[in-house]
Amino acid sequence: AGIPLSFDPGSAAFVAEVGATRILSWTRGAALCCPNLAEATALAGTDQAEARWGRLMENYDLTVITSGAAGAQARSRAGGTWGTAAPAVAALDTTGAGDAFLAAFLAAWLAGRPVPDCLDGAVAAGARATATTGGQPIR
Repeated sequence: AGIPLSFDPGSAAFVAEVGATRILSWTRGAALCCPNLAEATALAGTDQAEARWGRLMENYDLTVITSGAAGAQARSRAGGTWGTAAPAVAALDTTGAGDAFLAAFLAAWLAGRPVPDCLDGAVAAGARATATTGGQPIR
């Protein structure tokens, strides 16, 4: 149908329980994979950065790895590499920060925005989400 598929692993514990090989086989070919660093490490089976990127790039067109207060990085199978730092915030609770990040990234990406713009907006949304306790709408 021409609709890009995105994949968010949800948790490193889920990846460990189900098995990275199985999950990769289920999701191979998705346009976007958006794990946090722990999930990316579990999926790739290594904590070596280049090997982790290589394993994920074998399976997905675009991979975005979030790293909380350290920001996020993205790489495309076509060879693009991007990164953005997170703004300094007084975080009250990280609940929902990853969801806010992914929602903002997807909205911008599906609207055709360049990946650096998608990352900047997504990191800002994730940071804003940490300013409240519990998952709350961003106002």
